[in-house]
Amino acid sequence: MDSDFSSTVDTSRPFTSVKEAVAIFGERLLLGEFHSPKPFSSGTPVKGPSPSPSPSPPPTKTPQDSGDLVDVIKKLEAELEKTKVELKLLKERGSETEVALATLNAQLHKNMSKLAQAEAAAAGKAAAAAATPTKTCLLYTSRCV
Repeated sequence: MDSDFSSTVDTSRPFTSVKEAVAIFGERLLLGEFHSPKPFSSGTPVKGPSPSPSPSPPPTKTPQDSGDLVDVIKKLEAELEKTKVELKLLKERGSETEVALATLNAQLHKNMSKLAQAEAAAAGKAAAAAATPTKTCLLYTSRCV
């Protein structure tokens, strides 16, 4: 069984914007050229770079295709605006979280300092108590040792 797997390499210049890509590929996507049910196999060999790469001209538009493309572009622009608003909110929340974290960190260090001072004072009192001789008094007598 002899199978020839080959493809075509697009050597045209890259797109300068998303709108340009949508203008070129949007119609093909809407017409179903990208997701055709038939399997992809081409008898043409892989092509090398052409001497003067240029994008293929888009197929002629019908009024209905243009309307569909405009709808797609409007939906994409609306989604972009929604994403921008969401990004702004997330940045604000991130800033608020950063401030809250810094405040909690400052409180932690302040309380750790207070705890260290209290422990030092307690250790000082214990050392002073150990250095002072204690008297032991016997019960029911007036004698202290």
